[in-house]
Amino acid sequence: MSKSSLDRILTALKEDIQTRQPGDKLPTVRDLMEQFQASPITINKALKALALEGKIITKTGSGTYVADPIPRRETKPTAWQEITLGSRYHPGDNLREFMANVPSGCIPLQSGYLDSELQAVEALQSSLKAVMRKPSVWGWAPTEGLEELRAWFAHEAGGYVRAADVQIVSGGQAALSTIFSALCEPEQSVLVESPTYLGALAVMRSNKLNPVPVPTDAQGVIPEFLDSAFQKTGAKVFYTQPRHSNPSGATLSPYRRKRVLEIAEKHQAFIVEDDYLNGLTFEGNPPPPLISENENHVVYLRSLTKSIAPSLRVGAIIAKGAARARVNSMSVVDGLFVSRLLQEAALHLVTSPAWPKHLRKLHQELKYRRNIAIQELKSIPGLTPYTIPTGGVHMWLRLPEGIKAEEFTRAAERNGVIVVCGNVYFPSEPMGDFVRMSFGSVDPQTLKDGIHRLGEVVEELAPLALRR
Repeated sequence: MSKSSLDRILTALKEDIQTRQPGDKLPTVRDLMEQFQASPITINKALKALALEGKIITKTGSGTYVADPIPRRETKPTAWQEITLGSRYHPGDNLREFMANVPSGCIPLQSGYLDSELQAVEALQSSLKAVMRKPSVWGWAPTEGLEELRAWFAHEAGGYVRAADVQIVSGGQAALSTIFSALCEPEQSVLVESPTYLGALAVMRSNKLNPVPVPTDAQGVIPEFLDSAFQKTGAKVFYTQPRHSNPSGATLSPYRRKRVLEIAEKHQAFIVEDDYLNGLTFEGNPPPPLISENENHVVYLRSLTKSIAPSLRVGAIIAKGAARARVNSMSVVDGLFVSRLLQEAALHLVTSPAWPKHLRKLHQELKYRRNIAIQELKSIPGLTPYTIPTGGVHMWLRLPEGIKAEEFTRAAERNGVIVVCGNVYFPSEPMGDFVRMSFGSVDPQTLKDGIHRLGEVVEELAPLALRR
């Protein structure tokens, strides 16, 4: 039965309840099925919704009854909280807006997660069924994570990394929070690529850190500016996404990889390597993680969320020495340990034959959708990819001259398509007008429709831009 039919039944039952007294018995499920010509599943959904609203109560073996009305009391104002908390900007606001539900009828080209058709749901379900047979999955898990899963992450990172260097965490965002809390003190400067991941900026600002922008181009961070920034700020941490950077899509070139590691050694600094798209390179050979070349200066994080499914909140932090000890301690403070059930399911999946099969299919589909996006964008003058993505699910689009990012984003939503305003990815003033658009979060036809709507927005705003 459709949602509208369920809503109709709910409305009718609420009207019926209003004519009854508390304690009155409602018709049976069978009677309601006949009355509304609905399935028992739909009727039970309606009754459950009414029970959650406190309008009915169900007594096992007896039936369903009208509940006593919830006592009403005066609602007290909350304006005092503005004085107590202060009227300051919260660093998580942009991230919360980014994760908000898409308005009905809009095409969601803002998401950083895979289209549901591309997620490894069936393989994950099989893994969950397999591990749920173990009584141990509902119990305690080691604070640092399961040994076998840590060993898998260590092997994937390469170099001289071992299982003892790995801390299992609840996804990439939790990893960032743990790392910056462990490595930095409030008011310290942290060097970041500009533009960079807005979730990392939110964590830094929440921890009262000062993100300092370092210029980038299509080959990643520019080493000369990085060296200069270390010298001028005295910073001891540089946050980077060397593979398929979010949002620009840039991959750090071989020469710059070497220079970045040399600069970190020179300044006795940490590199926080966010390898959030590991496994999602669909064209060419991805470079190895930086930590495989220098495990003493690199603190590495990776999540399985992007490549499997959004709710599989399992990731890893890899570090050596005192940094590892601090990461491990802070991780316990943040969340004690990660669900053993999720760890066991993740381990089962990534070590099964289904894992490479999933990745092969994923690479094929993402490349196909990337190509569709490039082809469709060719028909929109001035809306051009900053780089041609070779991995991941999104692309960074430069807007036509004169069109502002915020203006374009608002107009796009009015036209029924959601993209992310590029301004939120810059730690200081935006260096141009961009939007981030996902090509891997929707099916091919929806992608085409969404890009067509973006073209209509360009046609709408271009004449205004020329008159400025």
